[in-house]
Amino acid sequence: MTTRLQSLTSAQRCAWRSNGWPMRPFQSRKLDCTSSHEKSVRLALRAGVDASFMNHSDRPYLSVVMASRNDDYAGGMLRRLQVNVNAFIEQMERFDLPSELLLIDWNPPDGKELWQAIDWPSSTLHRCTVRVITVPQQIHATVPFADRLPILIHRARNVGIRRARGEFVLPTSSDILFSNELAQWFGRRELDPNCMYRIVRRDVPAKALLYGSTDKRLRYCRNHVQQVHKRDSSYQIAGLPHLFTNGAGDFTLMSRDMYFRLHGIPEEREFHSMHFDGILCFMAHAAGAQEVELGAPMRIYHVDHGAPSWRSQASWLERAASRVPIQELAARLVPIVRKIAPPLSSLDRLGVPYLDCSTRTGQAKYERLIRSLIERPDAFRYNDADWGLAQHRLEERVLGQAPLTA
Repeated sequence: MTTRLQSLTSAQRCAWRSNGWPMRPFQSRKLDCTSSHEKSVRLALRAGVDASFMNHSDRPYLSVVMASRNDDYAGGMLRRLQVNVNAFIEQMERFDLPSELLLIDWNPPDGKELWQAIDWPSSTLHRCTVRVITVPQQIHATVPFADRLPILIHRARNVGIRRARGEFVLPTSSDILFSNELAQWFGRRELDPNCMYRIVRRDVPAKALLYGSTDKRLRYCRNHVQQVHKRDSSYQIAGLPHLFTNGAGDFTLMSRDMYFRLHGIPEEREFHSMHFDGILCFMAHAAGAQEVELGAPMRIYHVDHGAPSWRSQASWLERAASRVPIQELAARLVPIVRKIAPPLSSLDRLGVPYLDCSTRTGQAKYERLIRSLIERPDAFRYNDADWGLAQHRLEERVLGQAPLTA
């Protein structure tokens, strides 16, 4: 059942207690695909927005941003990306949505640019335009952790957000699939610029990639969910609202105006981007966005690709000890070996700092960072004014030039 809450007035959104937290109570509502709310016509832009194109009649309604590179990142990433691109274009055309897909090719290996690697549709695009923006190695080399990480996901996504033309922007991963019901809801154009839209992520096996058609693939996904990432698993901070931060990096849909007000997603500066998607949710809430959770049958599916870079894995020595034929001996050896060679994540091995919320130290850093961004008026920005490589002119290739008038 859908819960409707009255929208807050502008004065309420901007009011602050003496300790800096907004005076409004936390509000979250759940929306199913049969629900609707007033369509906003407000297109006012706040400071920092390049509005040179905003009066054009061909402005897309939705911009979807994905970041990737052609180096088999996360195991078979090019295949995942190809499936995602095909599905998104098909759905936008089917549901008649003026849209654009911004694909950020970050630090491409020599001779392996995504523009050449992806099989683009041969038919004419009528509603979806594809823009491939390349961030070359020379620029990548100037950002933090460039010597240890080949791609900085949040920086790459911000490149797309900064250059997006849509009224609404959705940064997402290149191995996320949208249900047809979600894509159809996009096509109804009922998004509210004052809201932050979140959704439960469902993990599915890599076998989903084997299906040739989008409909068959989505049917398989619906029937083979491995894990569900719900609100209940979101990190909670005493005294702050219980926002839906779990899996936010795969789906946090907001207006372009709001993303610009926030200066985009927090970029990799002091830490790796892990848990920074949750920080974005708190920033948006402090800036006045009302959280809306999209319910079934609107869904997103994440295609499995093995252990993430932040998850600790046993050393080769521990794995060898665990394979000792005598079980009692193995059980004694493993704890000893772990002290000598403790489990490490890929990030640990690379020496990249990250917010590890499984430890008290990591939790304390995470909470301090969030409070520093939201407990003072107008302090909800992590990035500076040059977020999204605003100072750089980047190479862009365009597919479609679709006529986007309604």
